[in-house]
Amino acid sequence: MSKFQNNLLYLYVFLTFFIGKSVRSWLHFDFPPTSIIGGINYLGFPILLILFFSLKNKHLLKREWWLIGFSVITIMIEKVLNGSAVIVNIITNCFEPILLCCILRCANSKVIGKSGQILTCFFIVECLIAIYEASTRSILFASLDDDDLLGMQLWTMRAYSLHGHPLDNGAIVSLMSLFFLITNKFIKKKSQILVALGFYSLFCFNNRGSVYILGGCCLLYIAYYILQGKASFLKKILIVTAIAVTVSYVLVIMSNSDIGNRIFNSAISRNDDSTQGHLAALYFLDMLDLKGWIFGVPGDLIYGSFMRKAQAVAVESSFVLYILTYGLIYTLVYFVFLFKFILSFQTGKVMKYLIALMVFLTLNTCNLIFGASPYIPLVVLCLYCFKTNFKNEVINNSTYVQR
Repeated sequence: MSKFQNNLLYLYVFLTFFIGKSVRSWLHFDFPPTSIIGGINYLGFPILLILFFSLKNKHLLKREWWLIGFSVITIMIEKVLNGSAVIVNIITNCFEPILLCCILRCANSKVIGKSGQILTCFFIVECLIAIYEASTRSILFASLDDDDLLGMQLWTMRAYSLHGHPLDNGAIVSLMSLFFLITNKFIKKKSQILVALGFYSLFCFNNRGSVYILGGCCLLYIAYYILQGKASFLKKILIVTAIAVTVSYVLVIMSNSDIGNRIFNSAISRNDDSTQGHLAALYFLDMLDLKGWIFGVPGDLIYGSFMRKAQAVAVESSFVLYILTYGLIYTLVYFVFLFKFILSFQTGKVMKYLIALMVFLTLNTCNLIFGASPYIPLVVLCLYCFKTNFKNEVINNSTYVQR
């Protein structure tokens, strides 16, 4: 890749993650989420297309061509059978990540490392803004004229940071925190500081799912680390005790403050719309007939009669929403491809399964990939930028970074 192409990659990373939904709204440069432009990464994706077509030795893998072809066929079938087709999510969650993979295979380790530095800077800014918003009870990049935002502030404070809805922010921060925990790209102290910063910001987002998922993955990682370590049994007991005391102390502090009150207030947790949406997610699948299971149903039906019957305000599961929109066949093909892609990286057997577990749980507890969220492109970037091994392969006479 030339210097110009490297700069295009850096620009894509910057625009995609620093100029998030909140910032675009604050700049009055946003589009309705129901439109084609508003439903995709309209700042970063054009840069990615320019970069992709400017590469001379680009190479898409066979399985990537298969997924692109299958996605196009699914869109055509959906248009014929349902009268409409949800193209934007396939662009953001399928086409964009595949193009990004192709570009990163052409980049050298120095360029990938610099992209990782930009992501790390984004993570720090994202977390600091969340802490500022929770501490001052103000939203930095959003307008308080928004009734939903104002209501959310009145009953429980949730930071909006750079990417708008707390679910999107929480998923992004928790994913990057896990990568910082397991990567060997940083010294241990730096990794620990970044993970602690991520955890604290999750309480500022008041995102229960991300807190539980990141906490569970961290405990699994720590348990693996302790079991594999060569320390004496007494030292291992002291480490476990110190962790338990620290966690207990933090939970006590949080439970007596406004930060994290959706997590610690059981009355709020049981009765808010998000919880009811999670409980109703599987009920949506009971409404599908055979045709709906195979090919999906129109969006008007999902957000109309289905919502009324389920008495829900949202489908709080990306898996369920994919089945409703695209049918079971495409959903299985897409997610099998996604998890095989994650497990193909040389990050250590336990580590890559932890990453896959986090992605699976996160997508199962929220619908973030149906709102132009850059979550799947972030998974791709983190796997390349923060993996523990760089190993070159030669396939079809072209050398590229290990997938």
